[in-house]
Amino acid sequence: MLTGESRCSGAMAGIYGYSPGEFNPSYEGLLSKIHPDDRGRVRRTLDASIDAGTPHELEFRIVRPAGDVRWVHSKGRVHLDGRGVPARVLGVFIDVTEQKQSEQERDRLRSLEVGAHAEIAERERVSRELHDRVAHSMGVAHQSLQLYEALAEKDPVRADSKLHTAKEMTKTALEQTRNLSMELRRPETENGLVPALQDLLEVAVPDDISAELSTSGVDSQLSEHQRGQLYLILREAIRNAVRHSSCRYLTVGLDVTSEEVSGYVEDDGRGFEGDGETASGLGIRSMRERAALLEGTAEVYSPQKGGAGVQVRIPLRNGGG
Repeated sequence: MLTGESRCSGAMAGIYGYSPGEFNPSYEGLLSKIHPDDRGRVRRTLDASIDAGTPHELEFRIVRPAGDVRWVHSKGRVHLDGRGVPARVLGVFIDVTEQKQSEQERDRLRSLEVGAHAEIAERERVSRELHDRVAHSMGVAHQSLQLYEALAEKDPVRADSKLHTAKEMTKTALEQTRNLSMELRRPETENGLVPALQDLLEVAVPDDISAELSTSGVDSQLSEHQRGQLYLILREAIRNAVRHSSCRYLTVGLDVTSEEVSGYVEDDGRGFEGDGETASGLGIRSMRERAALLEGTAEVYSPQKGGAGVQVRIPLRNGGG
């Protein structure tokens, strides 16, 4: 630390893509070999370790002379001189690239598994929508037409009323079918997360439930994958509230900063006990799995005003996904 001198073993030189004896960089030189997306984090951690005289442990990417990227696990310790001033930093570097690749492959397979479960859940949802809404509307229309035929001669006024009902329910069924078709045909967040949430509240929340959307920040900082997964988590929370809570009011929030994106869904319904894991049909596990794949969290809580809430937080690194 006092002279700026550094010495690296032949093994460390090999990790960084150099021959033994060719790699003895300065502190700034060492930082220059770190991947640009990790460099600021590593600098802050090392500087803080040196200032406090405490050990450090890091994982980060390096870029070797040939341009290939490797993952490194680093552990170090600061040694003080007799006056308590940092004098030396001793550390070890381990190439963990294969381990990281295995972790990434495991995460990819887990993501595919979650996606498969989500696809099944989506098919089940569409089936429920067809049965509960479209089929119901068509059933009412059919019944109204039968009553129209029965009343046409003996009670023309009531018959006209049944015919009007049949027309209205047929129109409703067409709209419901069109909405389902649009959901299946295009990615929900192709025009942005906020418009997608607005459309979702119009389609998924019945007229007898008051719904409000509150947003801050710009969701363009999110990757397409992050927007899609966050939308699916919030959609699940909204549908759970509508289906299970018996609520009359629903609040959805989205806040995007340079550090993280957070979203929540709160209702004024009957709430649930515990952490929601055992609540039937709430899908909390699915939400948490989706959030975890983005290195985030999804948690349930009880708002001060009563009811139930779900909050998801996803970190944003370097201002984006």
